[in-house]
Amino acid sequence: MQKGFIHLYYGYGKGKSSSITGLIIRALSHDLSMALFRFFKTREKINEDRILAKFKQCRIFYPDFSTPRFSPGIPEEDIIKDQLRLFQSAQKIAETGKYDLLILDEGLDLVKYRIITAEELIRLFRSKKQGLEMVLTGHYMNQKLKKNADVVTYFKKIKHYFDKGVQARKGIEF
Repeated sequence: MQKGFIHLYYGYGKGKSSSITGLIIRALSHDLSMALFRFFKTREKINEDRILAKFKQCRIFYPDFSTPRFSPGIPEEDIIKDQLRLFQSAQKIAETGKYDLLILDEGLDLVKYRIITAEELIRLFRSKKQGLEMVLTGHYMNQKLKKNADVVTYFKKIKHYFDKGVQARKGIEF
């Protein structure tokens, strides 16, 4: 069986989620199966998922709530429980070997927001089935995670029109 590698895409630059969308399309073109977990992003926020969901080999999982900023009125403890529930589902899938590719979009930020520890993510890396390819995105990174990954890519914003007040545009950012 082929080794599955661990990829970490992190930073504050644009393109992490778009990169995994490209990877998903490539994997679909080879008839690979995948589980995609969208942490901190609800179903309404990800328009490309409407296309990805049409492929039977692509299963997408969402939280019920986003972040306190985007889920006003929802107690923070409920948001934390919701994100933790999603992570626990990803753990189960990693151990089953049911899929070829497991993606945790914004999964690194579970550590940033102290929902889980870096050690829990590393345990996930170590407990996954041998052939499972795993990709995590987010803003957070530390040396322990880097050491336990096979691919680490840093995204850095140099310039962005958001800084001038331009809002996210349909078909470009969403």
